[in-house]
Amino acid sequence: MFQGGFVGIECDIILIENEGRKVVNTIYPEDINDLQIFKLPKPIEISSTNKLQLQFNQSSDFYGRITVYIVHFEGTF
Repeated sequence: MFQGGFVGIECDIILIENEGRKVVNTIYPEDINDLQIFKLPKPIEISSTNKLQLQFNQSSDFYGRITVYIVHFEGTF
């Protein structure tokens, strides 16, 4: 959930492993205050040796500011 007007309108979901970084999906949130749900095209395996990173490439704000209220990841572990 973002604050309207301060939305990351293009966001890469990056998997960081020992081998390096790999973009697993790019999402395009809407410039709204509502909760948004994004589903990945295929499952990502997360372990203690890798990480997920959100990289905001573009913002709806003139100065590039982004305000994130809620980030929640769901999956099976």
